[in-house]
Amino acid sequence: MRNRRHHIKNKVLKFKNKKSIFKKPIFWIVVLFVIIVFLFLYLFLFFSEIYVNSVIIEGNNTVQSKDIENMAWDYVNKNISKSIFLVRPKIISKDVLDKFPQIESAKVSIKFPETINIQIKERTIFAVFCPDSVEGLLWQNHRDQNNKKCFYMDENGVIFEMLEQIPENTSILRQITEEKEVFIGQRVIEKNVVDVISKIKKNLKNNFQIGLKTASISTPRLNIETSENWQIYFNLDSETDLQIEKMNLLLKSEIPIIVRKSLQYMDLRFRDRAYYK
Repeated sequence: MRNRRHHIKNKVLKFKNKKSIFKKPIFWIVVLFVIIVFLFLYLFLFFSEIYVNSVIIEGNNTVQSKDIENMAWDYVNKNISKSIFLVRPKIISKDVLDKFPQIESAKVSIKFPETINIQIKERTIFAVFCPDSVEGLLWQNHRDQNNKKCFYMDENGVIFEMLEQIPENTSILRQITEEKEVFIGQRVIEKNVVDVISKIKKNLKNNFQIGLKTASISTPRLNIETSENWQIYFNLDSETDLQIEKMNLLLKSEIPIIVRKSLQYMDLRFRDRAYYK
């Protein structure tokens, strides 16, 4: 019985000797940490001095600044607060590119404490793109719409604006496609093919003052119609640089301006030969 009392007494003493949790330093360290976290979150989210207060748009010409600015503000207002720290530049950039196909790139940056800066690069017009159906229906008059949809296209082969009327003195690109419809923002011609057409266009214009009227693509064949109403045939699966060299050589040495008046075509598709009529 004495031993039992002694055992119970030891337990009571041990219980009494335990420190209150409020006297432990670790408790106050945790409390201080929680207070700091909440204070930081408050400043992070609700401190008005770091709220987005302005959106600056630079580099745009055709797209209205107000339209881009409104889209950016829509994004800001969807967040739980207008804190500059909640702005995600990549999301705004993607929204701009999705909504405005005329824009090639949108670089979004944050200028603390309150400004979003959006640097715009718009697409430049390379040519007008007019798709042909797989049946290969060709226009009798290339500038007569005949209910066909045509678009501005940039140097990357991306269409970005549908046209009601094709401007004069604009190069037209046509491509036979199995797709029934094309969409704004879509790459309709591969970049390497556009680069070939661009190189041909520059060579004709710079060296011989000949314009490129139309380029018809039916891979691997590329037919160029010049502003002088004669054609050039290229093979896109062969060395196009060599074909362009042959074109330049023929126009310089064998086909002077007086002969070009009656020229019908120039065929450069064969590696070691070139024909013209």
